[in-house]
Amino acid sequence: FNTVRFADLTYHFNERTEITGGITQTPFGLQPFASNSFWFSVNYYLGFEDDYDAGVKINHQRGNWDFQAAYFMNDEYNDAAKFARYSFDVADDGEFRNSEDGQYNVRANYTGRFIRGGTTEIGASYQYGNILNLDTSRSGDMNAFALHMRHTQNDIKVELQYIDYEYNLEAPEGQADDRLALSSFTFPFLAAANGQTYSANLIYSVPYDFDHIESLTCYSEFSLAKGEDASGKNSSQWVNGCSLGWDKLFMYVDSIRGKNMWFSGGPGIGLDIGGLQDTTHRLNINLGIYF
Repeated sequence: FNTVRFADLTYHFNERTEITGGITQTPFGLQPFASNSFWFSVNYYLGFEDDYDAGVKINHQRGNWDFQAAYFMNDEYNDAAKFARYSFDVADDGEFRNSEDGQYNVRANYTGRFIRGGTTEIGASYQYGNILNLDTSRSGDMNAFALHMRHTQNDIKVELQYIDYEYNLEAPEGQADDRLALSSFTFPFLAAANGQTYSANLIYSVPYDFDHIESLTCYSEFSLAKGEDASGKNSSQWVNGCSLGWDKLFMYVDSIRGKNMWFSGGPGIGLDIGGLQDTTHRLNINLGIYF
């Protein structure tokens, strides 16, 4: 399928402030990504990592601080029934019919040197949005906050993140409001409407110099989503692998273990809805040419 990841323009107001408009990345959580693998973390599939929507954001740097604020009118297509997209968004799957209808984001991140030879980023993010139910024409809302940290010590990097999120849905009478449909990559699926996610990554950048290999990075990344309501059930994903750059080529080799985790073989995220809820394993090899 064909899709747009981002399409934006940035105006550099001065050395410390810039304004970006268009289909652009939402400022939430670890930036630019909360993971280093091709498979990403559970946060990506819940719309909290590498998410792009249509709106405007401001980025301001002041000393060791980086501040971001944004308003997004809607998802990148303003069509909740369009499943062929890169970012994971609230969806209309024909039964659970909701749509993103305005969203605010704020993010603050501090970079310091607390340990000799190392750099530490500590930050917090908050997101609030309106969620329009397409059957009732009433607006619910959602809110989420994240605490995130990234520490780099020579060739080793550690990343930690915690997210708490809640959707208050205006569902039709008789319909469950403890779940909602999300979609991307042409498929919708169900996820817990309220929950938390935890992620922890360990990354090692191999310091050796090769004749043609420009970068070689290995990683172990674990992430967990916990649904809060009675229908909640943990979903987890553990990715181990390496990536390497070679001239115009870039390759990922990932081993993915998922449990009750959509895209890793499970039926949904954070829900006990039957189907394949045991641990699954996949091997992913991705080769890209960039020019």
